[in-house]
Amino acid sequence: DLLGKDEKLLWSGKPKKSVYILENVFQMLPIAIIWLAFDAFFIVMMAKASDGMPDGMWLFLIPFFALHLLPVWLWLSKVLTANKRYKNTEYCITDKRVIIKSGFIGMQVNSLMMKDIANVDMRKGILDTMFGVGDVYISTVGVPTVSSSKASFGNAIIDIPDALEVMQLIQKVSYDI
Repeated sequence: DLLGKDEKLLWSGKPKKSVYILENVFQMLPIAIIWLAFDAFFIVMMAKASDGMPDGMWLFLIPFFALHLLPVWLWLSKVLTANKRYKNTEYCITDKRVIIKSGFIGMQVNSLMMKDIANVDMRKGILDTMFGVGDVYISTVGVPTVSSSKASFGNAIIDIPDALEVMQLIQKVSYDI
């Protein structure tokens, strides 16, 4: 739907679902577990010592810990929305641009013109190597480079089986232009 009438589709794909979901689960998991354990320890200690606490103290502590557990809630929301975000993620490479579509409720479409591409890198993390996928990161002229974190992948094609070929295709087309 996003292609122009004079555009030729060269490649299209989606992330590998199992890797995409697992990376969303494991990405912040250690931080979430440590944070939850730390807060759980204090909640249990305060509950045991609740006899000596002022009456209105729980009116402060419940909202405090609900807010203090924000990293755990963020991790949980990322895990629970991973499948929907996977369904909305698609990649296309044409003879004129790279199109990256993603989103959870709304849709975000990044259209990177081939003439603006400055650099293309491929990276493989631990899960990527285990599952035979990779990530292609694209830097454009005049646009800040996206961090290597998959948390912000506006200019990245992530978790695809043919990452090396996709990187080479983008390099070739952008060089030819």
